[in-house]
Amino acid sequence: MKDMATSTILSCLVNNTLLEVLSLTDPVEIWDKLETRYKSKLLMSRLYLKNRLFGLQMMEEVDFNQHLDEFNKIIMELTSLEVKIEDEDKSLLLLASLPSSYYNIVTTLLFEKETLKFDEVVATLLMNEMWRANNGFQMMVRWLWLQMNTVGDEDNQKRRRKGPNVQDQVVGSSSVVTAMKKVILRSIV
Repeated sequence: MKDMATSTILSCLVNNTLLEVLSLTDPVEIWDKLETRYKSKLLMSRLYLKNRLFGLQMMEEVDFNQHLDEFNKIIMELTSLEVKIEDEDKSLLLLASLPSSYYNIVTTLLFEKETLKFDEVVATLLMNEMWRANNGFQMMVRWLWLQMNTVGDEDNQKRRRKGPNVQDQVVGSSSVVTAMKKVILRSIV
């Protein structure tokens, strides 16, 4: 049994490391020697990753999904090094890494809560991102509508007083496409 364990350990090692433990025959001795050699590197890796995690800050111009990917990547690397991070700690670290433009959503998430669940925090932040993107689209549609309705005929003046039609704000609606074509053609000519 010892020979089988020894050969299994030795078969997993690269040449440099294999040369250091080749003279040993006991699997426990081999394991102890490997552990003393690499344990300090694991400690340095944990320190490096924890520094990255605690220092992670999302810049205003960075997409939230990119930031979340980076955050999750660091968490996964720490988990692979057997560092346990509680769900609530992950939530708080993620919220602390967000820029000041997220202050309202962070405050809302923390308001009258005893605990936080990471999945719920991420879901709320992703919904907030979708709302921000949709709001930006609606602003573009309103701008297009105003561009289309700057001509002074009587019908356009009536529409301008009423405001854009709800249908004008629907993604892919023919009126939005038509408005975009007219604005583009107007800017080309």
